Amino acid sequence: MRVHIQVLFFLGLLSLPVLSFSQGSDTSLLTVHFKSNQYLLAEDERQKIDSFFREHANAEVESLTGHTDAVGSSAYNQKLSARRSQQVVKYIRQLATAIKINRVQNFGEEKPKAINDYNENRRVEVMIVQPVSEPIAVSEPVADKTDTTIIKKLTFEKIYFIPDKAVVNMESFPYLDELADLVKTYATEKLEIRGHVNCPEWLSSNPAYMQKMDILSEARAKEVYKQLIARGVPADRLTYKGMGNREMVFPEAKSEEEQKKNMRVEIVVRK
Repeated sequence: MRVHIQVLFFLGLLSLPVLSFSQGSDTSLLTVHFKSNQYLLAEDERQKIDSFFREHANAEVESLTGHTDAVGSSAYNQKLSARRSQQVVKYIRQLATAIKINRVQNFGEEKPKAINDYNENRRVEVMIVQPVSEPIAVSEPVADKTDTTIIKKLTFEKIYFIPDKAVVNMESFPYLDELADLVKTYATEKLEIRGHVNCPEWLSSNPAYMQKMDILSEARAKEVYKQLIARGVPADRLTYKGMGNREMVFPEAKSEEEQKKNMRVEIVVRK
């Protein structure tokens, strides 16, 4: 007679699960749960992952492990645990492409968490480590001689966006906090947030696409504008503007890092 041990990978059909953490000095554990025989992420589990990585915005994944209950064959459960891991990895990548994932393992039914609780064994466990945050990187101030009201321009190299979206990558959240603290030091100046995009120059001849890039760059500037207001920067001192691809650092970006530098944010400090 086989003992049935199961884990929780809810698809929203049961009650909302409790977020599961284990805290160490520099590690935290997230447990994502599934419904029986399922591997797709439920909406409440997606929200759980969102919340976890927003709280640990600069983290990297030390290990990600997939598990199942003991219903079905061992071979089937091994494949099921791998599918669950793949879904969690995919969703983490959607949240922030730069999150480092060091190790992915799948144990099927081999490592049950509970003996009598079917739900607790249908899970993926995500162990993260929180590295020490680097100070925000700011370029040297540059005077703009074409506009006498501009005191300086500051370029922030750690504020990155998800490609083609006005969504800040989660690894940039600590730097948004530092950016807010920095701009608060300008007590009387006006601050213009400028958004930039990565767009190959050969697409510049396409008016419809360039209009899309202008809209995207303005949406990114507006997103930073909203993030700074949420962090206590007075709204009446801020404006925002989209620059499209007209001032790319790397007009023909060859790497992801060069593309990221094109998708940058600048703060123009005015008298």
